[in-house]
Amino acid sequence: MTIVISSSVVLTDAFGADANSPVFLVHTIVTIGNVVASGEDEDHPATNVANPGTFNYWLADDVDDHTLTVTTGYVDDLDGVGVAGHNFGTAAIAVKVQGQYEDAGAWSDLTTDFIPADDRPIIFRFDPQSLYGIRLVMAEGTAIPRAAVLYVGKLMVMPRRTYVGHEPINYSSEIEATNGLSESGQFLGRIVTGERFGTSFPFDNLPPAWLRTFLVPFLARAKQEPFFFAWRPATYPRETGYGWLTGRAVPRNSKSNGFMAIDLPIGGLG
Repeated sequence: MTIVISSSVVLTDAFGADANSPVFLVHTIVTIGNVVASGEDEDHPATNVANPGTFNYWLADDVDDHTLTVTTGYVDDLDGVGVAGHNFGTAAIAVKVQGQYEDAGAWSDLTTDFIPADDRPIIFRFDPQSLYGIRLVMAEGTAIPRAAVLYVGKLMVMPRRTYVGHEPINYSSEIEATNGLSESGQFLGRIVTGERFGTSFPFDNLPPAWLRTFLVPFLARAKQEPFFFAWRPATYPRETGYGWLTGRAVPRNSKSNGFMAIDLPIGGLG
């Protein structure tokens, strides 16, 4: 997993967020009506990336350069793109995000291109701005590119970091396995039949105005929709995920000054 942060991003805001503040991306403007690909397999069209499920995917029609383009129809600021269920790492495909400021206008790089180290979810972060179009650009690799989920939207940046108590989702797997034992109790072998990833985000000292403005709308979406997240983007850019709420996530008053706290239980792709 990776979060790619544009070198031009100003990573501070009025609530004190900085480069290591956790980020979440649940808001997406991608629909089956506004996303197109430069090429697609007839059984795996570009519209599949508008579905948050990872079982269906877009598949290009060859190994050449390709793009997935979203016409935003959106005037408010956008600053995040998320991709899950891709093969960019194993296929050595360099990827980047570009933006377009007007219809038929030139495309400008919003992030630099890079080849992911693996096929885990990616978050691209750039300066908040109004864009007519956003596209994911994929260079020629060793295999036909594919992607299952594409989000384009506005990141929620937490005003407080997560410290103790958080388990990065990459390392928090739970396996299901069958162990073979002989009649005398000797170990004969082990078969792993399944693996799940899950974690929890504990947050405290959240300003009440921030919580009601940003977190409450996030929770309303996250009850139904998966989201991308990164717990410490600058220090651990590869420890990000694509997941969903797995339990009760309710803000609570935690300080006499009105500051609040919440725990976010998450399952997902690690």
